[in-house]
Amino acid sequence: DAVLSLNPDIAIATRDAVNSPRGLVDSLALAPDAGLVATGERGGQIRVWATAGEPTPVSLGDYRQAVVDLAFSPDGRLLASLGRHREGKLRLWRPDDRAGPGAWTEAAALPMDRSLALRFDGSGARLAVLCESEALIVDVASMQEVLRVPNPHREVLTAFDLSADGRRLLTAGHDGEALEIRLELRMLADVGLIGLPNAGKSTLLANVSNAK
Repeated sequence: DAVLSLNPDIAIATRDAVNSPRGLVDSLALAPDAGLVATGERGGQIRVWATAGEPTPVSLGDYRQAVVDLAFSPDGRLLASLGRHREGKLRLWRPDDRAGPGAWTEAAALPMDRSLALRFDGSGARLAVLCESEALIVDVASMQEVLRVPNPHREVLTAFDLSADGRRLLTAGHDGEALEIRLELRMLADVGLIGLPNAGKSTLLANVSNAK
């Protein structure tokens, strides 16, 4: 049995048989409004539970990978999962009423090296992923990497966190140090300018961006 509680005297939900035959629960995530709980198992099973009403979970996907971390976006409309081993990927899931009540479908996936943890920033626009040798910043809308932060420690990375504004990264390594890193993120955009030759298109781009 599993009991989720704010303290030993206040239980917000009890869920029996959280573990399935495919493996033990290795990761948990609570939605910002505390209405949903996501569980990730060593055998690859991801399940989403409502904290009120019918305690029947909804299963997500059917991947044979350990689910090492889960996180809901700040608005609760996305669930990020991080797998490892051969099918290791960062996956985004979103609610899909067309597939049935409470159903979630996979919205996007990005291959990852050996990864340990993930964090949304405060807006939900960026995701940080902790790998053993680096940290990655991913743009959620495009599912593209926008920044790679090499491991600043003498040994492998072990823990991290991302500030709410997405501009500071805190990392820790096996060497026992914790470092704060200031991030400079580039904006992803596809922009086209249409105009006559020698109308000043290149000059405009040079003045409003770092384009060469």
